[in-house]
Formats: sequence, C-alpha cells, structure tokens
Amino acid sequence: MNTAGSNAGSGHYRLPLYGALNIGFIGYIMVASAVGSGNSERLLYLVLLFAICSTPVLLLKKGNDRFAIYTIFLAMYFVSFGVQDVVGLTSATGAAGSATGTLSEAEWLIILGGISFTVGYQLSTSPRQSAALVRDWPMSTLMIVGSVLWLAGTAAEWYWSVVLTVRVGVLTKTGSEAVTSMLMLGRYAQPLGLLILAYAYTISRSVLLTSLMIALSVFQVVLGFASDTKGGAMTAGIMVIVSGLLVKGKIPKAWAIAGLLFVFLAFPIFQAHRTMVIGERGQSNADTANNIVKSLQLSIEVQKHTDAQSFLERSSVKGSVEMIVRGTGTTVPFQHGYTLIPLATSFIPRLIWPDKLDVQTGVLIDKVFHVTGLGEVYISPSTLGELYWNFGWPGALLGMLLIGLLLGWISSLCDMSTAVSVTRLLILATTIYQVAIRFESTIAAEYAVWIRSLVAILIMHWLFYRRGAVPRAISTTPSSDTRTSSDAPLPRFPNLLR
Repeated sequence: MNTAGSNAGSGHYRLPLYGALNIGFIGYIMVASAVGSGNSERLLYLVLLFAICSTPVLLLKKGNDRFAIYTIFLAMYFVSFGVQDVVGLTSATGAAGSATGTLSEAEWLIILGGISFTVGYQLSTSPRQSAALVRDWPMSTLMIVGSVLWLAGTAAEWYWSVVLTVRVGVLTKTGSEAVTSMLMLGRYAQPLGLLILAYAYTISRSVLLTSLMIALSVFQVVLGFASDTKGGAMTAGIMVIVSGLLVKGKIPKAWAIAGLLFVFLAFPIFQAHRTMVIGERGQSNADTANNIVKSLQLSIEVQKHTDAQSFLERSSVKGSVEMIVRGTGTTVPFQHGYTLIPLATSFIPRLIWPDKLDVQTGVLIDKVFHVTGLGEVYISPSTLGELYWNFGWPGALLGMLLIGLLLGWISSLCDMSTAVSVTRLLILATTIYQVAIRFESTIAAEYAVWIRSLVAILIMHWLFYRRGAVPRAISTTPSSDTRTSSDAPLPRFPNLLR
C-alpha cells in the first residue's frame, strides 16, 4: 500500500513511529549483545547514533522530496560509523571501543558531527522553487546526449583504467599533461551519460530503453571487473535506482534486489580479485581484460579460500576517525588546511600549472599514522576525519554544519516532488554520490569532481532545455503534498518500494 500521497495520516503519527523504531533498535542491540559476546560497551554510542540517523522518519514525506538527500546522507553516516559496531555485538570479541563503556572522544565527534549536519540541513531547507531548473530536455536530446557522453566516457575510462593503469595506484605515463586532463574529464562523462539514459528509461519505461539499461548494466560489471573498480561495476544499476527514487519517489524493486545480490555475492569476488589475483600474483588490469573468464574463475577460487572484506567492512571508516582523533595533536600534527589546497586549485588545469600541488590525502594518512608500514596504501579518512585532522573540533563541527546548510539549500532548489527535470536529477544525483555516498573519501578529491560536474550540468542545461515548454509533471498520483509542500499533513510513512 502506498500512503505517500494520502492525507489520512498527519504529522503526529511520525513521533510514535520514530519512538517505536528506536525502541526496537535498542531491544535488538541488547539482545544481540547478550547472545553474542556480552560486550555492551558500545550500546550508548549506537543508541545515540541511531537516534540521529533515524530522524528522516520525522521529516520525509516522499522518497523524492527535499529531505531525500538528508535521508540518504544519514543512512550512509550510519553505515560509515555504526553498522560494524552493530555486527560486532554478535561476534566472539565484540565491537571495539573504550574499556570503560563510555563514549570515546572519536565517538563524541561522530555524534556531535551528525547533530551539526542535521541542524545545518534543517536551517537551510525550505519549499523554495527554481524556475530555471524545471525546464526539461526533449526525449531525443536525452538519448543522443546520454549515449554520446557514455560512449566518450567509457572510451576514456577503458584507456585510463585498463591500458594505462597497471593496478590500483600504479599508473603508466600518459605522455603529456594535456592527455591526462582530457582523460580525467572524459571519465566524468560516463556516469553523467548513464544517469541521463536512466532518466529517459524512468520516464518512458519503453522496451527498448529497458533492454538498453540491462545491457549497459552488464557491460559496466565487466568493465568494473577489468578495471578493478567495484563502484564502476555498479554505476549503471545505481543510476537506475537513484533515478527511480528521485523521479518517481519509489525504489525500483527489481533493480534494488539485483543491486543487493551484487553487493553480497559479487563484492567479495571483486575484493579477492584485487587483493590476491592483482595484488599478490601481480596480474595487471590489461591481463584481466584480455581473459575475463579465466580471471573471474581464478577470483572465485581465491575467494573461496580467503576471508575478503565484506561490503560493510569496507564501508566502515569509524576506525580511521578513531585513529585520527587519537593521534592528531599528540604524535601527528594538525594539517591546518594543507589537504584541502587541491580543492582551491581544482579549476587550474595542469596544462597551465604542471607543478600544481597534488596531495594524496589517503596515502599521506598511511605515511604519517604508520597504518601499514608501507606508506603507499590509500586509507579512507572520511570527510569528518579529515576535517578534524585539519582543524580539530571547531573545524569538524563547523564543517559538518556547512555541509548540512549546503545540502539543504540544494535539495530545496531541486525538489523533485514538485516537478521533475533531468537537470534537477543530475544535480541531486551528483551531490548524493560525491557528498553523501563518497563521504568516506577525501574532501578535495570528491568535492572537486562535484563542482566540475555541476558546472558541466548547468552548461548542458543551458544548451539543451526546451525553452518555453511546460515543466514535466511528476508521474505519481497528485496530492496536496505536491501543491503545498510546507503545509500538507505528513503521511504516516511513505512506501518507497514499487
């Protein structure tokens, strides 16, 4: 049953639902701790974190309204900092934490950082509209532009990740800075092209576009395996899911199920391929591409006999934040903005400034914190951890507040529950991916890509939108939520699944 557009339920049902959800979570972790290791040290931390990350229950009216980014960001926040502790409750050793059972300094940082984000988001979000972004592109333009961008981006990605890249972090010479710049720009085009095609598929659902998106998804998995990029393998499927959620307000069930199967079944194989086949056996990406079937068989065999990281283990960055908080100011100095310098110079191409500073923050963390002893392994710090490493407590909390303000403002300008357009979708999806989903990564790398992508999206909008056309109406059942987003009563809970 879909109650997203119903007026039967009002806002006062949300608070009991929020309370019941949190009481249920408390009951689960207490039982999990009792039947598992008996370690209850992290219970208070998990209760507080879940209370913050479940606040979308109080605010989200539809899956594509102005609290969509808020919901996704907090979901990733909990995955980044809480899920591994939940899993650890049932393990033999329990979740890692302070021996006293009180919150560690890093855990207080995570809790207060989450609160700062929620405050900033809710201060800046409002039912404002942007008439400049609701004009949509013709279907023919969507197909042509999406296909061209995907083809160009795929060619650039193949050349960069298979021909030039020996393995992750090892790149052969490209020949010139101009070639490097062109390839990097080309790689940005592929996800944009896929998202445009996914949007065309979502609003039309034609047999042709359905077949096309399935074929592209299969191809992306093969390309991701050859190039050793799990994110690249999932790109097409993610774009369809994101497009369905933001355009229709509901998650396409078939695509979501396929995505979950990939995460839990294929992710360990990809991880085994990276750590054993490519890492220890020295196989290059080109070797994998030349014999996909053999490489896949070898990776499956290796995965059966190794304990590769799961998706949740790989996504958790709580350990990095704890390491950074524990060491910064004692054994490791504060960076005072050093790792953020590449963001300030991101629009100056290396063709003009060949010696432009390039800070490999993830590798720098490995060096200065002596994580692996090699000094060349990428360690994800998370946005929160990097903010603390640069500016301590004030910088981390202020930074999270500013991120909340920024995302709240963008989500208000691009509220897809009122009217849909490919430009709004591109802005929202790019923001969700680079800022929310990639929260685990480094600030300069992700935000530079995000800003460049937004510039490209706005240029394409100016070139291709239909001037004078009536905005495309949302393709869900009309409701008072669409007409008066600020005054309409909240439904009990939206059904996000088709």
